[in-house]
Amino acid sequence: MSMPPEMTAEDVLNYTLDRTGQGLDTNDFDLFATQFDLPHRISTFEGTTVLNTPEELEAVFDGVIAHRKFIGATTVIRHVLSASYKTPTHVEGVHMSHVMAGELRIKEPYPSFSIIKWIDNSWKITASDYAIDPDDPQSGVLLDRPTFTQAATHVASRKNQ
Repeated sequence: MSMPPEMTAEDVLNYTLDRTGQGLDTNDFDLFATQFDLPHRISTFEGTTVLNTPEELEAVFDGVIAHRKFIGATTVIRHVLSASYKTPTHVEGVHMSHVMAGELRIKEPYPSFSIIKWIDNSWKITASDYAIDPDDPQSGVLLDRPTFTQAATHVASRKNQ
């Protein structure tokens, strides 16, 4: 097994966030998928699911794209809060996501936790935990149980923008 390049844990997390974000922003599933190892565990306060196949990962990707379009999101800005090496090939980190429609934040920011491992000569996300309200339709989308309807359910208050 080759060893990963010398990077800070924060750089590893930012690298995966940049690549997954670019994949989502450009609707490029192939780019997005390069950042994940399967099986991949996703959890929210609503529950946990394990994605075992590329088709299951793509279903979640498509659901996230549809949800973003539905709520009018143009991008998600993500900032690393903390990241650390657990071993030379295992990074864990927390980032905060800000869902944006242009310059306007359209929902309250939420933290996410990621486990990233050096697998087959690249960094891959092996698990993701999202601190999203169970009533937020995004929670169901991440668990491949989309529940969004024609009415938006969450909008960030102006005081936080």
